[in-house]
Amino acid sequence: MKFLRECFHVLKPGGILRLAVPDLELLIRGYTEAKKSSLKTVHAELPADAFVRSLLVVREAAPRGLVDRWFKPVLGKHTIHCWAYDCESLSARFLEVGFTNVKRCSYLESAMPDINFLDLAERASESLYVEGTKPNIGA
Repeated sequence: MKFLRECFHVLKPGGILRLAVPDLELLIRGYTEAKKSSLKTVHAELPADAFVRSLLVVREAAPRGLVDRWFKPVLGKHTIHCWAYDCESLSARFLEVGFTNVKRCSYLESAMPDINFLDLAERASESLYVEGTKPNIGA
């Protein structure tokens, strides 16, 4: 919430905030489907382990130096998330801090111009996209 409040604070009236996060609903669906069809072999990752890993809320290895600590969480495969959201829960957070016109979008669908420079194709299949607008003053 602190992050969303700060985004709301610094965004100009009429500005749009777009967040792309791992889609919790999609991850849960993948877990339940894997659980149903799981072949428990010695070398296969168990569905629960794969699910927790897919949440990206835990780090498997401690960062080893400045590059790991500063850049890999942002740019690399070691991205760490503090929470997981479905559309309903993330939209509720947007509304709670004051955003309006909150809606789920798909990959490259946006009220923002030049969205093709923001959305990452390699994350499209796993991401939840939510946008909200900071109301105009006096609106």
